[in-house]
Amino acid sequence: MSNKLIEIAEDSARGGFFLFTGNALSLIILAIGSIIVARLLGPDNYGLYSLSLVVPSILAGFTDFGISYALTRFSAKFRVESKSDLVASILKSGLLFKLIIGILMSLICFIFSDTFATYILNRSGMSFLVRIASFMILFQTIFTALNSSFIG
Repeated sequence: MSNKLIEIAEDSARGGFFLFTGNALSLIILAIGSIIVARLLGPDNYGLYSLSLVVPSILAGFTDFGISYALTRFSAKFRVESKSDLVASILKSGLLFKLIIGILMSLICFIFSDTFATYILNRSGMSFLVRIASFMILFQTIFTALNSSFIG
């Protein structure tokens, strides 16, 4: 019993180390990328870039509904309980739901980009940039779902 407990603790520590290292590396790459983009665009264009991400970022907040946490929790739980059929079902349902919601929110942002740019950002000329940024919602939704699946 104690050997199994030690083995589980070692696996958890190893997994935690890799997760921490991956997150730290991701943060460093993101910071360097942001600095490079800011230097390339200049202050005015970087401001437009940042402003064009406001509406998609707000809408991306409405794509989760706790699905990411459920994917992590239940896939890990059912995997430990050796219920691989339930793991597959949870992952399939969660990923499909997140994909549908991501597509829906991206379409809403894309279709109403003129309205969002005019009334929320007070810059009607930014509707094209908001349209381009609307695809971020779909990619972010897919990324969070896959990330939660892999963690679980």
